[in-house]
Amino acid sequence: MAAQPNSADDSNKRISFDRPEQVEALLARTGFVDVTFDPLAEPISFGPDPETALRFVCGIGFVKSLLNAVEADARPQALNMLRASLEAHTVADVVLHPSAMWLIGGRRA
Repeated sequence: MAAQPNSADDSNKRISFDRPEQVEALLARTGFVDVTFDPLAEPISFGPDPETALRFVCGIGFVKSLLNAVEADARPQALNMLRASLEAHTVADVVLHPSAMWLIGGRRA
């Protein structure tokens, strides 16, 4: 069985920006009101070529955690799948991958 990247207990201790209600509660506790979430979708550049992009992406914390959770004998396949995704997003001399985020706003009460 593969290791789990995060236990249920850990998830209650961390802030997750993919949960608006958690972000809004945190901001309210720190004195912010009128919190807004404006979605943004822009491509992100991971580097000039798939190999550079792979090295960069594998250094991102949550990607490291996910790869470490994969059993050792399955890790090469996971890396090949990641490499294939990066190759599929190579345009001219840059690896552009879709991304989505929120611009979070608010004001001090």
